Amino acid sequence: MFKKVSQSIRRIPLQNWLVLILLAVSIFGFTESSPIFKTNQWDDTNVSFTMGRGWISGLWPYRDLFEQRGPIMYAIYALAAKISFNNFLGLFVIESALLFAGFFVLLKLAELAGFKQSKYTVAFFGLALFYGSNVFGFGGSPEELVFPLTAWFIYNVLRDFQHDQFPKVSTMLINGILFSIVFWIKFSLIGYFVGYYVAYGLYLLFKRCFKNFFKILSLSLIGFAIPSVIIIAVFAAGHASNALFKVYFVTNLTMYGNTISAAGKFFTIFKSMGGDLISHPFTAAMIVIWLLILSTQFRKKAHVFYIFASMIGLQFLTVYLSGNTQWYYLLAAVTFVAVLLPNSLGFLINNFNLKIGKINFTRLDVLMIIIGFLLLNGGNTNLRTALFKGQQINPVASVKFGEYMREHYTGSKPTLIEYN
Repeated sequence: MFKKVSQSIRRIPLQNWLVLILLAVSIFGFTESSPIFKTNQWDDTNVSFTMGRGWISGLWPYRDLFEQRGPIMYAIYALAAKISFNNFLGLFVIESALLFAGFFVLLKLAELAGFKQSKYTVAFFGLALFYGSNVFGFGGSPEELVFPLTAWFIYNVLRDFQHDQFPKVSTMLINGILFSIVFWIKFSLIGYFVGYYVAYGLYLLFKRCFKNFFKILSLSLIGFAIPSVIIIAVFAAGHASNALFKVYFVTNLTMYGNTISAAGKFFTIFKSMGGDLISHPFTAAMIVIWLLILSTQFRKKAHVFYIFASMIGLQFLTVYLSGNTQWYYLLAAVTFVAVLLPNSLGFLINNFNLKIGKINFTRLDVLMIIIGFLLLNGGNTNLRTALFKGQQINPVASVKFGEYMREHYTGSKPTLIEYN
């Protein structure tokens, strides 16, 4: 067995080893949760961490602590707090694991696109487009945490269309489970799933494929129900299910933009969406180019293009439905750019007869590795304000609060507050 493992390791090309080494180095710099930094200064991350610490301390989200993101989001932060209660090391471990999970899915997408020796390079570059984006933030956002889940779903969809096959039973169940997990992390991020089911469902009805329509509907709903039943049961056991529904659904759906008229909200949605796209022309251009490539790639199956167009369109709609915008909202669309990179690059290479994937480095391999490494470690300019451990500079407020509380509190440990 060890001999087979050793032989498999020796067969890995040199550039793949380089990619893995660079990826291992880069995980320490892509998020402020990293142990090389003094703290994660993002207020959203601190709030979520407080929710997670409160949960493992006996306080229930929504019932005892008010916040509006999903229960699985706080379960992730509860796990992070369980690993390390007083700093973000636990969150860093989870973020790193999810990064490698996303890398694995991108490897599968690269294989699907026909890459062999260069699949590590292509996956690394796609990962860098997402984690090195300026809208990635400081680490720990729901948009980041759902990335490997959404990537897995898009891979399933693309694979079935590329192989011209109806989804298998296992695929439909998995897609439903992925949909449910994303829904219970942050339901405004479900646009890819909604777009797929709506567009594909309409296509099946138009083609009078009623059996397949009800099959995909029922099996996906079963998959969706699995995490949902568990979550509802857990909160019911904690006498917090009413608070869950009141805060996560009612408050979220009625609080944002409720003072704006229907017509005003309609225009506000597109102003927010358009403003973000105009201020990030690279992302906007890549979305358009990837869609054009899909329309050419599947020109004999036009419904595929319309389904993917519906997926990205509904994702924009669900993200900006409140009419409000935050600078990191566009990260949900950057997912589309990163995940479809292997497919688009593979199509261009095959149609323009470019050479890539030899055992020796090609120029494109080297270029993608260099740019990918620079993006992962320097593309996200938000981290320019990150405080390294030992750095002599005025710390952020959360650190000051933490120091004050540790100095003056006389009990066993300070009470819950957003500090670390």
